[in-house]
Amino acid sequence: MAAVHRGFGASIGIGVESVYGTPVARTNWLRGTTVSGRRTLDKPLVPHLGDLSQVSTMMRNFYTASDNASGTISYPLAYDDSSVLLARHTFGSNADGGAGPFTHTMTLSSPLPGPLTIEQISGTPATGNVTEVFTSCLINTTRYIFEAGKLGMVEHDFIAQTSGGLVAAGTPTQNVTREYVQHQQAGTSFSVFGSLQSVRKFTIAINRNLQRNQELGALTTQIPIEGGLEIEMEAQVLWQSATWYTNYLNSTQGNLALTFTGTSSRSLAITSQNVLVVDRSAPVNTAAGILETIKLRPYADASNQGLSMVFTNGNAVHTSN
Repeated sequence: MAAVHRGFGASIGIGVESVYGTPVARTNWLRGTTVSGRRTLDKPLVPHLGDLSQVSTMMRNFYTASDNASGTISYPLAYDDSSVLLARHTFGSNADGGAGPFTHTMTLSSPLPGPLTIEQISGTPATGNVTEVFTSCLINTTRYIFEAGKLGMVEHDFIAQTSGGLVAAGTPTQNVTREYVQHQQAGTSFSVFGSLQSVRKFTIAINRNLQRNQELGALTTQIPIEGGLEIEMEAQVLWQSATWYTNYLNSTQGNLALTFTGTSSRSLAITSQNVLVVDRSAPVNTAAGILETIKLRPYADASNQGLSMVFTNGNAVHTSN
């Protein structure tokens, strides 16, 4: 029996491109939880009605209509590794500041900054190659997930122009001093509508609604077009007060804040403005605590775009590995 490839050691390499369609070396690396990028070729049948006198109606010919690439990567969120670089390519804008500790302020802007080269090392190969390099990737959707008892997690869905198939792996340079964002480091800092709330799970979903752009003369995607930025958030709590339901019925808008504080001046501050409760449910199906699920949506105003994140760490620039 042949040896099999294993997912152990799956890694994500990142390089910031300056020209769409031109891959660059990977300077930043993350240990992956999920790596599922793939290249897909659409091969439809030639649109005619078949060959006269053939003994069956089985078609003979196909052509290649498109050559696309996309995928999902996920990893544990940290205060001070390449999580910060990918946050910039999720939000759109960043301002580095401070003098040690340093701040990296992520704010929403459109369109996204220049594309990324993403190297997907799918683990430990038995023989041959298990690595694929995706050219000109733009992050379409991102989910930040914070849950009691777990590390903060990030999931990105990306659209790419293409890949070159399986190749030999690069050499990851991993950050060995990073600190992961841990659930208990939030303390009792979750604030919304002017009061503190106890939350079991909180998810932020950022969707760019990128549209592929295929043009005559090319099988691959040209620079995707942003269809409209959407942000959805969800909080899960054990029902303890009328706050969520009252604000839902009254269509109240307010600000939301959540801060994680690590060690050695590391922190992550999340702020969302003009938050509206768009749905609230609390089905009773147990004699124990009742789970309340609240869906929220932020809105922009004259001075804010609805969501920002500030990473504080010992790195002078957000591109540090």
